Amino acid sequence: MTITEQALSRLSFAVRLLDGFSGQTCLIDATKVIIKENGKMALQNPSGYQVFRGVIETKVTICVENKYYFTKETSVNIPTLDSRNPVAVVTMKPNYLYPFPPASTLVRGVILGQGNNPVAGAQVSVAGSAVTNESEADGRFVLYWGPLEEDDISVVNHQRHLKIGGSTTIQLNVSHPSFQPKTIVIGTMAEGELKLLTTPIILSP
Repeated sequence: MTITEQALSRLSFAVRLLDGFSGQTCLIDATKVIIKENGKMALQNPSGYQVFRGVIETKVTICVENKYYFTKETSVNIPTLDSRNPVAVVTMKPNYLYPFPPASTLVRGVILGQGNNPVAGAQVSVAGSAVTNESEADGRFVLYWGPLEEDDISVVNHQRHLKIGGSTTIQLNVSHPSFQPKTIVIGTMAEGELKLLTTPIILSP
């Protein structure tokens, strides 16, 4: 959806937020979008765009906060936006609290370091795929898959198992600048399964 000419006469630029799981243009729950340099807060218009008016800077950093997504900061160079439709698109990555719908394909777990202290900011990825996320302040993480194609599925004993690179054995790669990298084999996963890792992933310095 484009912004009308009437709206353009009143705004400096707008932000279109995308849900990184659903692809929808409307995020779950309340969202705060601010310009870091001046503290100006966006107003949401009826179309769901976050709108800024009266911005005198040409380049700003916007910060997007929502409890169900990782906080995101991104730079916006206003003169480079389309003058007829000055919209910056920001994709928000769901965090552990995100209310995934039933039958979503998920892995949930927690990452700990020395003394069983939670590790924040660890990168957790599924080996051989683009599925990745990071651990939060309490060490929890969630990995999620969107809609799966038939090429992503292997049918075994009438069960639809996730397949990556021809294998149904799923491995997680975990990395953090302060710890040794680690690979975890979590076995097979069915389509639509929530796999909860009951044993924490322990990282060594």
